[in-house]
Amino acid sequence: MRAVQPAPHRDPPGDPVDRIPRTILLVVSLVALLAPRDAAAYLDPGTGGILLQGLLAALVAGLVYLRSSWRIVKRFLSRLMGRADDEPRD
Repeated sequence: MRAVQPAPHRDPPGDPVDRIPRTILLVVSLVALLAPRDAAAYLDPGTGGILLQGLLAALVAGLVYLRSSWRIVKRFLSRLMGRADDEPRD
């Protein structure tokens, strides 16, 4: 039977040699993303309506979320202060 050889020594992950390829990849990616290029895009008249609809939907969803969150916070604070839900409110 053959003896098992130990794994070769590898530098720790924080070694600067490991960062060089990541840095090069990051720089190349940023240059590719930020380089100016012509955009062959067309926005038809319906695009404005879709954007407005999405904006209104996001606004309504945010308001519903805030309202439900406010109820949870209010219930928590009322229980914390010792006021029951069935007591008359001012």
